[in-house]
Formats: sequence, structure tokens, C-alpha cells
Amino acid sequence: MKKSIKLALVVAAIVALPLMAAGTQDDSKEKQSLVDFIEYCRTCENLRQVNPAKDYTKASLHELKSAARFYGEQEDFADCTDYQHQAEIDKIIK
Repeated sequence: MKKSIKLALVVAAIVALPLMAAGTQDDSKEKQSLVDFIEYCRTCENLRQVNPAKDYTKASLHELKSAARFYGEQEDFADCTDYQHQAEIDKIIK
């Protein structure tokens, strides 16, 4: 009985690992896209800056989404940015 429970747990762990890894890769892609977007927004002179001294490469996904929303919600955003991956960013932050 104990042996079958242990075997079931091992099998469940083996099945779950690739699924967990796939989720991590998606998060890292999203994080990199958001970091690129924030760096782009930092170059726009008409936008107010969130925190110019912050290193967003080490920020959490939540912090990155908040910063991206901050830039996207500004009145001058559409006038001073022409970010080519804007649709992708909009999907991530919504």
C-alpha cells in the first residue's frame, strides 16, 4: 500500500514538472517583454517616469505590470510612443 502511494506521488511529480517549467518560461517571456517596453518608455521625454533609478530586470512580474500600466495610462502616451509590440504588451497587462 505504501509503495503504491509513493509510486503515485513520483509519477505525479514527473508529470507536473514539465507543466510547471512551461509556466515559468511564459512568465520569463512576459517579464522580458515588459522590461523592454519599460526601457523604451524611459526614452520618451514627454512621459512621467515611475522610478528612473530602479533596475527592472530584477523586478517581479507584478511590479513590471504596474509600471507598464503607469506608462500606458498617461495622456501623452499615444503621442510620444510608437512601440511596435504594443498589442502584446496590452495582452500581458490586462
